[in-house]
Amino acid sequence: MQMAAHELKSDIEFIVRDLKRNDFELTGHARKRMQERCVSRGDIVNVSQTFRKIEKQDSGKIKIMGLDRSGDDLTIICVYESGTLIVTVY
Repeated sequence: MQMAAHELKSDIEFIVRDLKRNDFELTGHARKRMQERCVSRGDIVNVSQTFRKIEKQDSGKIKIMGLDRSGDDLTIICVYESGTLIVTVY
């Protein structure tokens, strides 16, 4: 029996891969928070390269804590649904 690629890798692996490739979508809420907090797509990509902690929350969302391009702490909340979707940033 052949397994789908998604069954072989965890959502976290797919999310980190997508973030590194700048291959993710943003919710309207995430766009709003990014604008308010001066966060760029490049900052999100940087978190994927500098993360120090990743947690799967009870809600199923993934919390990734790393650094933006300026070296400041940045947290990303996202989900994997046939692609990575950023829910919010702070």
